[in-house]
Amino acid sequence: MSESNEEVYTIPDYMRMHPSMCYGKLGDGTGYFDCIYLMLQAIIDNSIDEFKMGFGDRIDVAVDYGTGEMRVHDYGRGALVEKLEDCFIAHDGGGMCSADFKMDHAAPWPGAVKIAALSEGHLVQSVCTGKYGILVVRQGKPASYFEMDHAVPWTGASKVSALSASFLVQSVRDGKYGRLVLRHGKKVSYDMGECGAGEKSGLLVRWTPDATVLPAFTIVEEHVVRRIKECAAANPGLKFFLDGQEISAV
Repeated sequence: MSESNEEVYTIPDYMRMHPSMCYGKLGDGTGYFDCIYLMLQAIIDNSIDEFKMGFGDRIDVAVDYGTGEMRVHDYGRGALVEKLEDCFIAHDGGGMCSADFKMDHAAPWPGAVKIAALSEGHLVQSVCTGKYGILVVRQGKPASYFEMDHAVPWTGASKVSALSASFLVQSVRDGKYGRLVLRHGKKVSYDMGECGAGEKSGLLVRWTPDATVLPAFTIVEEHVVRRIKECAAANPGLKFFLDGQEISAV
């Protein structure tokens, strides 16, 4: 088959085809470490990072236990409204052929090379020395590669967006707002504008895990509360609210 006839996949496509590349244990929601709770943790972690940098002292979490929709709202600086796509959609390098891949040093991860060669799909993300890179390998051959000159703090959020039936992120920063909407990992809309007077800065993320690519799941309130309590215990001074009720440390 010629290269021009090969089907081209984006990195979000790979994540949806092989969600266990993002979260090793998918689960059905009964386990504390099942992926739906790791998705929630990934979004909360971004808000915690804002607090650690001195911005925002409250995080609101809301969960619809019937539909599976989750929402996290912080009151930090908000993400750059012009960069929401870069931050919340997994990037790809446009499709890389095997001939494009080279190394100028001995491979320090020979075991990982074996795994990649014997896997139908293999995804690697790395943040090191101020750079961010993501590589997708398909049946032992590099399929796409993307690199940025600065570390991206929302790499976990890009996994959440790829594996969600619906995903919305709204940022308010410096008197401007940005709103990005995705469906099944694909962009639906992206708009920006000026905020009204008195609009508080911050970041709102709302998503529903996609049951078409993840196992059928049930959200267990006990697991959600425990995860938030652990976050509160690890971050004194940061207030957490779940469905309007403050959650104290363990």
